[in-house]
Amino acid sequence: MGATESGNNWLGYIMHHVPAPTLAVQPTVELAKRFSRQRIDILLEETPALRDRVAPARARDSGNTMLSKEFPGGILVLTGANSAVGLRSITARFLFLDEVARIQVAWLAMAVTSSSAASETVWRSCS
Repeated sequence: MGATESGNNWLGYIMHHVPAPTLAVQPTVELAKRFSRQRIDILLEETPALRDRVAPARARDSGNTMLSKEFPGGILVLTGANSAVGLRSITARFLFLDEVARIQVAWLAMAVTSSSAASETVWRSCS
């Protein structure tokens, strides 16, 4: 199992067992959108325990958008390291940094500095 897939499982664990605000950072907003479509949406659809906790995106007022997944007790916000607004817009208990090698050093420093003060756990994936 790769690091990104391990991170996906960790995100599912958070949603199911320790719900809290969570920030998942990809190198760019475009990659965050792709990650949402190709990884997170599939995780939510194929995992019964998560499917019951996150409303389908097509439901009206579901709280499930491409870059935001609300669940009882928490929210998963996906953003890109190239989005200063996305990095500053959430106080997160958990932080998942994916594809760290592709994130520019300056942006990574800002992401960690901006987010880690409010995070109890930092999960880094270098896949």
